Amino acid sequence: MDKAVIDLAVGSLYTNVKGNFKEGFIKCSAALRILLRGGKSLQLATAYQRIGYNLLHQDENEEAINNFKKSLAISSVSGKQFNLIAIQSLNSLGTALAKLVCPALNMK
Repeated sequence: MDKAVIDLAVGSLYTNVKGNFKEGFIKCSAALRILLRGGKSLQLATAYQRIGYNLLHQDENEEAINNFKKSLAISSVSGKQFNLIAIQSLNSLGTALAKLVCPALNMK
């Protein structure tokens, strides 16, 4: 579990600070593989949200939406401690949907 938390943090660093989306995706995906073994958790919802956010920046909007939906499926029924990740996923989901409707918003 500690490795997953570290991979998630490093993946977020690559995505949000360095702008290296491919490395960020690799690290967050590694965390996801570990977290899937443990069942629903805040970390699992966070991993899906961060992968979706990473994909959103790569203009992989449909795949990003799938990840945001998975994050929401966990966080919307899991209690107050999940509210922040649910709000982040909803915000990012709205952005991804807007990019699908208005292709001019895509960065490619």
